[in-house]
Amino acid sequence: MTMGDRELADRVLEHLDPDHAVHLTQEVCRIPSVLGEEGPLASFLADVMKEAGFEAVELQPVLPDRPNALGEVSFGPGRRVVLTGHLDTKTVSHGWTAADPFSGAVIGDAVYGHGIMDMKAALVCQIVAMEALRDSGLPLAGTACSAALPPKRRSRFHRRTLRGSTSTARATSA
Repeated sequence: MTMGDRELADRVLEHLDPDHAVHLTQEVCRIPSVLGEEGPLASFLADVMKEAGFEAVELQPVLPDRPNALGEVSFGPGRRVVLTGHLDTKTVSHGWTAADPFSGAVIGDAVYGHGIMDMKAALVCQIVAMEALRDSGLPLAGTACSAALPPKRRSRFHRRTLRGSTSTARATSA
C-alpha cells in the first residue's frame, strides 16, 4: 500500500521545526551580504549544514571571498534535486523603520531584516526542509542538494565553476 500525497506531506511536516527555522532566519538576517560581501553568509550556511549532518558540505571557491555554500542529503541511488538560491542582497533601503535592518527582530509573527524576502529566508527554508525530509524516515531514493550562490544574476563564470566541480552536488546543479 502506498501513501497518498497528504500522508507523505504530513510525515515530513511532523519533523519540521518552526522555532529552528525562525532562529536560523534571524541569524541570516544579522549577517550582511551586500553584493560582493557574501562570504560570511556562505560560511554560516555551510556551518549550519555541517551541524545538521549534511554530506559533501563545502565552500566552493568562485571569486575571492565569494564562495558557493553547498551541501546534500543522500537517500541512496536515484535522481538528484538541487535547490538553489542567491546569497547577495542590495544595499539597505533608506526609510527602513520597522526594525534595524540587521536585527532579525520578530515583530508580531514575522521576522524582519534586510534580505529576508530576497532571499535569505528561502535559503534557510531549503535547509530546514531537507532536514525534515531526512528525519521523516520516508523510504526515499536520490539526493537533495542545497546550493547557495553569491550573485542572483549568475554569470557564465559561476555556472561554469558549478558544472566543472568534482563534487556530484555541483556537477549537476547548473
